[in-house]
Amino acid sequence: MEKMNLLICDDEWMIRESIVQTALSMEEFNVFTAVTGRTALELLEEEEIDGVVLDMQMPEMDGITFLQHMKSRKKDCAVIVLSGHDEFDYAQKCLHYGAIEYLLKPVTSEQIRDFLMQLKENILHKRSYISQLNTYRQEIDSIKPLLREQFFQDLLQKSPDNETIHRMEHFLGLQICFPYLITAAIHIGHSAAAPDAADEPLQLYTLGKLIGDQLNHALCSHIFHMNSDTIAVIAGGSSDSLDDDLLSAFDELAASLISDLHLRMNIGIGGVVTSVRQIRDSYTEALFALNYNNYTEMVSIISIHDISEHSPSENVHWDLKKSLDKLTAASATADKNEFLLKLQELLQQLKEHRDINLNSAIHYCCFISSLALGCLDKNEELMNRNPYFETSSQTTLDSLYAYTEQLLEEISERIKSGTENRICHLADACCEILEKNYKEKLNIREIARELGISRNYLSTIFRSKTGYSIVEYLNGIRLEAAKRLLRNNELKIYEIAEETGFSDTYYFSKVFKTHTGVSPSDYRNSFIE
Repeated sequence: MEKMNLLICDDEWMIRESIVQTALSMEEFNVFTAVTGRTALELLEEEEIDGVVLDMQMPEMDGITFLQHMKSRKKDCAVIVLSGHDEFDYAQKCLHYGAIEYLLKPVTSEQIRDFLMQLKENILHKRSYISQLNTYRQEIDSIKPLLREQFFQDLLQKSPDNETIHRMEHFLGLQICFPYLITAAIHIGHSAAAPDAADEPLQLYTLGKLIGDQLNHALCSHIFHMNSDTIAVIAGGSSDSLDDDLLSAFDELAASLISDLHLRMNIGIGGVVTSVRQIRDSYTEALFALNYNNYTEMVSIISIHDISEHSPSENVHWDLKKSLDKLTAASATADKNEFLLKLQELLQQLKEHRDINLNSAIHYCCFISSLALGCLDKNEELMNRNPYFETSSQTTLDSLYAYTEQLLEEISERIKSGTENRICHLADACCEILEKNYKEKLNIREIARELGISRNYLSTIFRSKTGYSIVEYLNGIRLEAAKRLLRNNELKIYEIAEETGFSDTYYFSKVFKTHTGVSPSDYRNSFIE
């Protein structure tokens, strides 16, 4: 076990030597001594001190001041204080500044050995804690590259909140917040002269490192892998011409790397954005541009700005465009279930166009998916999905249509489930209001206003869940209360009518006889007999 460095600060020779000799006899301490507080501070700076035995009254500096200096210099040592003062304030201040024990002089040999043992245990415990902490740090450091990749993927596929972004930026030691940001998607393929496929993973990793080194000469960028053949780039800077800077950097990259590595590299560049949370939008554009490429050149670079209005460049299908524009305009006010049915009809209409190419189909499916996701509440899990990312990743029309169809069905089920839950909640809330306030004069319009819905909608969903109208349900509650009072109370009939919320005795008697077959008086008499 590594010896512990012990600093003994006391101007009384006899006490100091007693502590020194005891500490040396334990064979676990390297001992340093000081007569003044200033000398002690100098030793504290020069040596790795683990523990301190400190006299409260020393020349040049008292114990409290010494502890204050220790704390300001972030010296984390175990400290035992020896003092001739038994005032509570002294002890309290010493403990406040980190002392683990406050002992009154004179001290016996047994006390010296005891507090040295206490120091030893404290130091060993601290060493063990620091060792565990370092182990944990090493483990975290070992997985930081994976956490970094996941964080960047979340930025592009989801939309983390600002607090999460800043926390991860600090934790991973990244700079991601710039006035302007842009993304790119790089698809890597092999030429006929490419090496063995077994080397592909290593080559892709190496290429990512080379791309990162090259781009970082021109601008601040982060490179990471989205899948086995796609590399993503996030770049930031203070100029709104970031897209031109990135394009120039890619041109230089192509000239210096690609021919040597026998690779095909196809690049899609998104638009410039001004917020980290908009990175996802830029990357959806980068994927759209990437998918727009025809992959015929060794190096092909296309920006979203090269694609006119983000729309299909050939064979505009006016019927689809008209339907999409109409649905987009109605998305804010339409009934969600009906709107989803219209989107499913538009998808079917799209599938019937046999002449449409993959790029055009992706364009329409992205819009369909986006409109569908807009039907969900903001806290729904599916809102974190990036329709451009998932649809743009499809490589055939069949897989694209299947994915979009599945997404629409999933959203439809979520909305139906959410609507059903909301109906149940509203009906239950209405029942609770009726049961708590049946004695009062209740107004259905006011109940609906309290629940935040219209009177007609409340009446409709209440009947659908209970099988009764609101008035019928309320009268049922009131009649059950009236029966209890008729059986167990001497109140007069008109008093019972008032007590149970009926507007007058005649209406009470009429409703009671309709439901029970007898008048309130006959009902009471049947229990008296």
